Amino acid sequence: MGGEEFILLLPDTDLSGGEKISEKIRAQISEHLFEIDGQSFHISMTFGVAIFDHCREIRNCLKCADEALYRGKKNGRNQVVIATK
Repeated sequence: MGGEEFILLLPDTDLSGGEKISEKIRAQISEHLFEIDGQSFHISMTFGVAIFDHCREIRNCLKCADEALYRGKKNGRNQVVIATK
């Protein structure tokens, strides 16, 4: 979406499914040891998960996911946060 942010669109996936997929990706990324130019390191990912239910505009769905993402970053990073709206 911008800078270091990405959007995953998961058709036919409910909120619980989105949370499970995000957690699986998060865990696999954080457990992987990356190596570049002889340097080893781990990275982490924080996810904000929202569901588009056709009752709100897509921009509102993205805003909810973005707010959840920033809550996760504020609360320690490397986690999956579900949108509350």
